[in-house]
Amino acid sequence: MPDDPTSLKRRIEELEELHRLAESLSSIVGVFETLEAIGDCCLKLCKAERVSIVLLQTQPGETVQTIVRRTTPLESQIDHSVNSLAAGWVSVHQKPLVTDDIIETLSIKNPQENALQLAAFLAMPLTIDGKIIGTMNLANRRGRHRFSDEELRLASIIAPLAAQFIQRAEMHTLLSQDNERLKNALKTQESVDFLIGKSVSMKQVREMISRVAATTANVLLVGETGTGKELVARAIHVESSRAEKPFVALNCAAIPESLFESELF
Repeated sequence: MPDDPTSLKRRIEELEELHRLAESLSSIVGVFETLEAIGDCCLKLCKAERVSIVLLQTQPGETVQTIVRRTTPLESQIDHSVNSLAAGWVSVHQKPLVTDDIIETLSIKNPQENALQLAAFLAMPLTIDGKIIGTMNLANRRGRHRFSDEELRLASIIAPLAAQFIQRAEMHTLLSQDNERLKNALKTQESVDFLIGKSVSMKQVREMISRVAATTANVLLVGETGTGKELVARAIHVESSRAEKPFVALNCAAIPESLFESELF
């Protein structure tokens, strides 16, 4: 490790920046906000002008998806074709891609104007359980800073953080989907338990409950005592968007008739 004052100062600044990143990641809930913070850290520490976080085979028939893009002021984003080809190169070679001329290295034919501006490029694998799930791509324009072993070292420190939060996002999505399926199943079961009977009339009541529960309209239920007004009201509540909030039943017989003329009802 170099021990000259300049190198030591730079290492201290790197550690401070990584520490700030770790602190910010612990307080950010959103996955995309987390990955954007990681991208911003790459821009600063790795002396990059453009950063993209790319996933491989996220959907059937889809090879590459860029999920986060960050740039320094006045810079444009990395061209999608470059992102895709760089991710493919990393996937095939199973190692980082570092080059001073990405167009030449990838033998890109007839590149778009945006891609033609690029030269220095660093594509770092994002790995989970030994499998490359994507890349963290850093790029600079022609004539700008070339990525060195030092930037490669820093990118290798930052990339696992991105992979970790992508994995957390996927797990969160699966749990959210399971939770939503469970809530829907319980909601359906609760609605069925409230109202018994298989007659045509009961079927019509259930269909009407489903229609009004999908709206935000006020509903007035009228009927003699014991006819099941509260059961219907509870069924509407269970199927509505307010199902997670408390259901409060009021005995209107104890409410003065004058209140029924107010805007509350």
